[in-house]
Amino acid sequence: MNAEQKAEREARELEHSVAQIIDRNRVAAQADSEEQVPYSYTIDKQIRRIEVSNEQRADLAQGRLAIVRHRDVSSLVPKAVAARLMEKVPAQVWLVTSKEESVDADDPYAEYQVPDDLVW
Repeated sequence: MNAEQKAEREARELEHSVAQIIDRNRVAAQADSEEQVPYSYTIDKQIRRIEVSNEQRADLAQGRLAIVRHRDVSSLVPKAVAARLMEKVPAQVWLVTSKEESVDADDPYAEYQVPDDLVW
């Protein structure tokens, strides 16, 4: 019974810790709603969308910002904060993958680059 209570307490502490990190480091949305564009990403094998400004979209494409989904809310956070959160809740953090991904030798589309700002 003590082990069960300890596990529940640790889960609550983790939840509180993650929420605090996100709340303190969340990147504020731009005020101009006309400039907002949808940005699609996948998290937990589901396609999600978040409204971002053109500047935030560029920062996401360059890897300077990351998306964290916590309590059914998507938030933008700096890359350094996302790295800390990856240690705690890796399934809830979305980062741009590095360019050094392995390429299949038989891939007929390997020579074509996919733009970072592709809207789908």
